Amino acid sequence: MSNELSTAKILWCPADENRFLATNFSSLSGSNLSYFVGVDVTNENNPNLILSGDCNFEIGGKSVVSGLLSSGTHDPMAWQPNRHKKRGNLGMGDGSTQSVTQSGLRVYVDGTGVATNRWAIP
Repeated sequence: MSNELSTAKILWCPADENRFLATNFSSLSGSNLSYFVGVDVTNENNPNLILSGDCNFEIGGKSVVSGLLSSGTHDPMAWQPNRHKKRGNLGMGDGSTQSVTQSGLRVYVDGTGVATNRWAIP
């Protein structure tokens, strides 16, 4: 990752009160990561895939936990209120970033065009 990013600081969201800023890659750990990663996004061939995003969301009213998460397109997902007031940010397979509302989260997940999304949650 250090070959692609200029600093580890961008892996932490200042609004994330549960994690801490890493000043370099050698000290980077899960406690410094505010974003999930889409594990099935391997290239830009499907620009609608979700590459990354704020990890403060829930499925069926339960907060996501660290680890590999599989989510179906019809699972009830929502942003938690603690970070961006029930909003979140997504990094897409086409390289764009999107600031997304509660209803927008559902639209983007459904728009991936895959039955199951797999995300690594820090």
